[in-house]
Amino acid sequence: MHRQIRRVLAAGGAALSALGIAVASVACGGTTTAPQAPQPSGPPGAQLWIQRYKLPPRGGPGYAQVVAVSPRGDKVYMTGEGATVAYSAATGARLWASHGGASVAVSPDGAKVFVTGGTSNPGQRGPQGTDYATAAYNAATG
Repeated sequence: MHRQIRRVLAAGGAALSALGIAVASVACGGTTTAPQAPQPSGPPGAQLWIQRYKLPPRGGPGYAQVVAVSPRGDKVYMTGEGATVAYSAATGARLWASHGGASVAVSPDGAKVFVTGGTSNPGQRGPQGTDYATAAYNAATG
């Protein structure tokens, strides 16, 4: 039996660093969706690295929404539905990961990463069914 699987790649966010542009995207194929780490590209647009962070099985697909780069340009932070992940900008090595987050920002000194997001209770609609949270992480260790 032959089955064709279509893949969809969509950008979720972009940030500029000394290494180039980092793009957070989502790749969909079949029934799985995995947030992809930022994809820094150096001149003239060559991809330096790509990483994927797979979410544990749950009710819906995850996706990368926002990417931020540290002031020194040595770390890249990706967040989306379900996870926040820190990577080495030079190698793509995962430095740390944490659950949750929909948006991310880095402090001007690069010491902290701020993540914010919300969750909805499917049984309630409107503001009563939504919880919001903001967390500050140590940028080096999470």
